[in-house]
Amino acid sequence: MGIFRKFSSIYNTIKEYITDDDRQPEADTSVGNVSRDIFLDYPANEFEEHYEDIDEVKNYSSLNNVDLMSSDGISNFALNFSVVRSEATKATGTVTFYKTTAPTHYILIPINSVIETKTKSDGTKIQYRTTANASMGTNTVRDSNTGKWGVDVEVEALVEGTASNVGKNALTIMNPLISEINSVTNRLAIADGTDQETAESLATRILEATSYDNIGTATGYEEIVLAFNSDILDVNVVGSGDDEMKRDMYGGTIDVYILGENEQSFSRNYTFRQGDTFTYIDGSQPVMSISSIVGLTSGQTFTVDTDYTFSQDTTWQSYGFSYRAWDRVVWTGVNDPWANSQITVSGTYDKMVRDTQAFLDDPIRRIVATDLLVKKMIRTPVTVQISVGAHAGFNKTQVQTDIENALIEGLTNYGAGDDVEQADLVQIIYDSSEAVDIVTLPFTALYETSGASGSDDIGIAKNEYARIDDSTLSVTVT
Repeated sequence: MGIFRKFSSIYNTIKEYITDDDRQPEADTSVGNVSRDIFLDYPANEFEEHYEDIDEVKNYSSLNNVDLMSSDGISNFALNFSVVRSEATKATGTVTFYKTTAPTHYILIPINSVIETKTKSDGTKIQYRTTANASMGTNTVRDSNTGKWGVDVEVEALVEGTASNVGKNALTIMNPLISEINSVTNRLAIADGTDQETAESLATRILEATSYDNIGTATGYEEIVLAFNSDILDVNVVGSGDDEMKRDMYGGTIDVYILGENEQSFSRNYTFRQGDTFTYIDGSQPVMSISSIVGLTSGQTFTVDTDYTFSQDTTWQSYGFSYRAWDRVVWTGVNDPWANSQITVSGTYDKMVRDTQAFLDDPIRRIVATDLLVKKMIRTPVTVQISVGAHAGFNKTQVQTDIENALIEGLTNYGAGDDVEQADLVQIIYDSSEAVDIVTLPFTALYETSGASGSDDIGIAKNEYARIDDSTLSVTVT
């Protein structure tokens, strides 16, 4: 970028050009001369303004230069990305005008009446205006707390900003006085005045807006979901046409699987209709557990496995583990609630799924005509049985412990859809201890714990993540 030039520099360059010996060396460039006004001052001033514009444009080459941008400049720049700067707002609230004696006739408190705080030590005060006409009359009710007759009126500050927020009883002065009104105050704080959004905050929102440019892609969804919540460890996106998309009837479906959870309590009331065999737990899906069910109307208490069972929707091919999950309480018929009575169901749900769904459903991120569903990723236990030969002179029990810990920790780092392969596990085993001499292949067992036994590499679906624990791991050291 070129060097910024001021009026004097531009003026001198033009003057040198005009008065050059080969042009007009005798040209009169004195103050007030027409030649100076037309050929020197005017173009030098115009060029200086253009240099100022160029210098400001340079500042917008990076949002790191936000401190160099003008207030209007960054506001206009943000509009290029459909980001509108939050402007300052005026504080609003309610004041009460009081009369110490009962009104005997109509008294008007006109709109735009000014109320203000006491003058501060620095000479400043904050003023407010009433936003509607108000009045007192013979029907005005006496306030038993104050012993006065009063009327409430909405007010707003005359200026914007957080400085217009004041605590209760701060507005006590009428300017000018209102005839027959004895006093005024605000019984509650006057609030909600805000300053104009800072340039730094606006710059951050511009960056957020541009980060959604690739949101229609799997990579885009993964990036913004991981950025949205640091407790989400991994993300996998299954789109329309993918072999692992099972609910795609008309196209446009997207399943976003997240690894992580935020278990929170819920308690919701439902009506048990006569003849119901189940109660759908709407509004708290995906449900993780049911802790109690109590009859709100009857006072009944219900026992799990005797009076009801909890049926979690595990049909991941459709809506299981999402906010649309068909999680429900199934009644056994032994001790059902009274017909048309209210019951309270308490338990826990995964708030992370619902929060992420709401985040992606925000209009700024949602792609029109897509059916996007956030689902909790499924933990897939893996059974591993291996035989390892150790070098002589090492404690075999310690070697076994080192290998077990390394394998459990190693698979903890496996993310969404990461296959479990013997070659990778062998590397973990050798890295776990210098005592390892040989690993017998194939493994004695390697399979999904819930599936058929085997010893082949395990393919993990995109909605799953593999884990090993003490109960599914067996290491023999010889």
